[in-house]
Amino acid sequence: KPVYNWTLTKRFALNEGSYDFKNDVNWHLEKERVRVRQQLQGFREQLSISLGIPDFELGTDYTFQNGFFVWKTIVWRDTSIPQEEKDRVIETETYLRKKRAGAYVKASLANPDMPDYKDSDWYE
Repeated sequence: KPVYNWTLTKRFALNEGSYDFKNDVNWHLEKERVRVRQQLQGFREQLSISLGIPDFELGTDYTFQNGFFVWKTIVWRDTSIPQEEKDRVIETETYLRKKRAGAYVKASLANPDMPDYKDSDWYE
């Protein structure tokens, strides 16, 4: 089993520097929140030592609110997936979003199969 710091590193890389810890723990329990905060503190300390930089500061280098952690000063990238595959996923996602948006627009338009009686002499 990999060490927790490696697991956190992978999570941040896959999520572009952010992660919602409420998905992993019961955020309503105080002891779970304290445990996540302690793990993040240890991770930040080890990362600053490994990179040879001063400690990270809340608000400047990262934010952590209601279980959602976001890095501001470190750009996290996943290099394990080839760029072509990432581009293909983005292209597919964009296509599906446009298709879904097009379906909403089509559904909101008047039904083309029904005759438009306002311009006919049906009301007269």
